[in-house]
Amino acid sequence: MQNMTDDISKKVPGLKDAYHLTKKQEAVLNFIQDYTEKNGFSPSQAEIQHHFGYKSPNSVEGYLRALRKSGVISSTPGKARNILINQVNPELKIERVSIMGKVTAGNPADAPENVDRSISFSQNAFDSHVDYFLRVDGYSMSDAGIFPGDLIAVNKTEEAKDGDIIIARINNDAATIKRYHREGNIVWLEPACGYMENIRIDLDKEKFTIDGLFVGLVRPNALNMKSRN
Repeated sequence: MQNMTDDISKKVPGLKDAYHLTKKQEAVLNFIQDYTEKNGFSPSQAEIQHHFGYKSPNSVEGYLRALRKSGVISSTPGKARNILINQVNPELKIERVSIMGKVTAGNPADAPENVDRSISFSQNAFDSHVDYFLRVDGYSMSDAGIFPGDLIAVNKTEEAKDGDIIIARINNDAATIKRYHREGNIVWLEPACGYMENIRIDLDKEKFTIDGLFVGLVRPNALNMKSRN
């Protein structure tokens, strides 16, 4: 737990003076930046409260209100983990990324297209650009470290290399996350578990499309993040 009198790492030289922040306000802002860089999404107010040892959530809200007023952060009412840093550090590249429903890690299922919600996310977290997230439902990719409830980061593309983990649609109305292999006109979708067989797709008889590539994941419950590598 950090003491408010500890030295504050300077993310941007002159930040405190430029935005007229107090030392405590700057400490909260730096924690939000550090947390977002590490986890790919912003901390909750409860996590800020725990980090600094505040007895009341009102203290956190007071500092966040001051940071919003100064213009260095903004937030979206009703959104979880809704703190967005207004490019205090231009290299952080934080933006809101949509969670586009669920994807099945099992047998293909209808792919939802409605936006579930969105989270503040740093595009620096993974090597590839993240266009949207999908929430995993099923265990068929568990040996690849992908579990139910994980938010998988998706780079929207229709192209993939052999061995890539992809989001695929079969016959236009079904989607699944699997490892991609192709042999001529035959596509194999390979699960990463010991109980499910590969899915065989004959391109001469079935419609097959790639929605995107898996580039990493965010595990909200564990506050953890993992790249595809």
